[in-house]
Amino acid sequence: MYRIVITILILTSSFSGICQTLSDSVYTDPKSFFAFRLPENWVLKEFPSDPRGKIALDDGKVNGCAINVLVQYHSISGFDELCSRITSNVSNMGVNAKYDTLTLKTYRIHKCQFTAPMSGQTRERVGFRFLAGGTYHDIQFSFAPGSQSKYKAFMANFLNSYYVLNTSKDEDMAGVHQAAKYYRLSQLALQVNDTLSALEFVESGLEHDSTNKELNSLRMKLKR
Repeated sequence: MYRIVITILILTSSFSGICQTLSDSVYTDPKSFFAFRLPENWVLKEFPSDPRGKIALDDGKVNGCAINVLVQYHSISGFDELCSRITSNVSNMGVNAKYDTLTLKTYRIHKCQFTAPMSGQTRERVGFRFLAGGTYHDIQFSFAPGSQSKYKAFMANFLNSYYVLNTSKDEDMAGVHQAAKYYRLSQLALQVNDTLSALEFVESGLEHDSTNKELNSLRMKLKR
């Protein structure tokens, strides 16, 4: 008989005034990476074709709040490398960001916040990233600039409801997850007509999973 131990994240930083905006319904990732309490009356989008744990939530309001959760297997050595990678990636975006480290019952979380264009709108983004065994968790909130204080309690409430399910690393799936990441990066590069970078991302992805259909198909198109 197997017993599943669910780890509850308890936020111990200076969030205050937790507001009860979450329903009693618990959403469980179909790929068994995470679970959380669903915000009431929010729209949930799943990505069944993506091998990683990935969902998007939106409150459906103009200039409202949105949440993106992405979980995948990783090859990061530890928290210091995680922070270094995030700082480097954000720096390459050319934005001014604020960083912080939060203490959790079990995990250390790297917090990053900045304002930048997103889907044609300027949005304030706050990301919480941490490592749990062989899995990397990325929880991002976005909302209209200057409205973070409005959602501060809600973010804390959501994070406290977030459960880590699977922390073991599957070496075979790790390559599949990396390939999915590079495919997404290639798509973003193509959105700004950077075909050279897109091809580089495709080649990097194929190094992790040479059988990836999306990457092979895109590679053929870019090579024409």
